[in-house]
Amino acid sequence: MRRFLTVTALTSLLSVSACGGAADPPAAAPPSATPPTVAASSATTPPTANVPATPSPAEPATPKLGQSQATDLGTVTVYAVKFPVKAQDSVANDIRDKKLQFAVADIKACSSGAVTADGYGFDTSDFQLVDTDSRAYDFWNVQVSAREPNLSDTLGFGSENPRKGSCKRGWLTFQVPPRTKIASVEYSPSEGTPLTWQVG
Repeated sequence: MRRFLTVTALTSLLSVSACGGAADPPAAAPPSATPPTVAASSATTPPTANVPATPSPAEPATPKLGQSQATDLGTVTVYAVKFPVKAQDSVANDIRDKKLQFAVADIKACSSGAVTADGYGFDTSDFQLVDTDSRAYDFWNVQVSAREPNLSDTLGFGSENPRKGSCKRGWLTFQVPPRTKIASVEYSPSEGTPLTWQVG
């Protein structure tokens, strides 16, 4: 009888454990949301073209000796500059500044018939020599020249009513310090277009 009760009690205990003692299984995790797939754009950005920079316009080269240039009164050509030179005229040697030396420029001028507001044509005082230190030297003397022919005599610089088409060529004389390096011949009128010729 005692054995029967033991078996019965054990059977009852196992039945209770089977019905309510076991833990519930964990709830399944909800499926994770999958982000939408974004289709890659087939369009590609074209490479930026390398556009060369527009170069700035180059300044025109300074005319050299022997080149003709036009001005309001006609055309002028400077053929040569000689320095230092000895005066061919004894008077020029007598009156020159002993601390300076003569330089001469071979110049040809052709009149267009035009005149300045004062009624004059070319004027020798409008010509200068300029050295490499930008110092300017004026035309020396109207009546006396270190070399002949004297352009101020042949052209009649500064005369009224110059004849159209008339051309004259001669030397203009300047006085400059020894060992001066002459860079250019300048024509700088009070009216009209200035001109420059590169020396050397």
